Amino acid sequence: MAQLCDAYLGDYAKDRKKASSLRNDRSMIVRFVKPALGARKVADVTRQDVLKRVAATLSPVAEGSPSCQAQRLNGARFHMLSSHEI
Repeated sequence: MAQLCDAYLGDYAKDRKKASSLRNDRSMIVRFVKPALGARKVADVTRQDVLKRVAATLSPVAEGSPSCQAQRLNGARFHMLSSHEI
């Protein structure tokens, strides 16, 4: 997974995404994806692994705060992931 993340950031995202989106992707990969799944082979990562990791990043926050808005967005992403094949 770590190699795929690096390839995504280096070969795909840097030429296709805005700088702020690339920073956000890099941050999410460094903070969440690589620590949780980085040592595993892509073929060994299951849909349940991804859903478990996404759910673990969602935590209660104060209503109306910027973090709360981010959590709502993450919740929407979680819903999309849980309702589609990965």
